[in-house]
Amino acid sequence: MPPWGFWILAVPGFALLAWRLQGLGGRSRAGAGAAFGLGLFVPTLFWMTEFHAVGFVAAALLEASFMVLMAVAVPPRRAALAVPAAFVLAEAARGAWPFGGLALGGPALGQAGGP
Repeated sequence: MPPWGFWILAVPGFALLAWRLQGLGGRSRAGAGAAFGLGLFVPTLFWMTEFHAVGFVAAALLEASFMVLMAVAVPPRRAALAVPAAFVLAEAARGAWPFGGLALGGPALGQAGGP
């Protein structure tokens, strides 16, 4: 999330997720997606605590649930190829639901400080 310059973590983060999802069952993929989603959205949405702590927790859990669905949708044998496509679909859904979506906190915003 800008202006911290953490954009470089997007590349190894997605590579680690794709590697971790290889060969896992549905429940394990859901757990990996939850860890990925919480690792992504807890730091990037923390600013919400300035307004409401419970709202921050609810938003972080809701946004992380999109990453859980993304991870479950990835086929276990083709994770490296499917993660980018599944992530684009998850981001499209996250940008549309609920109430018109919450575009904040995603990796695309982190590229503001990138090359």
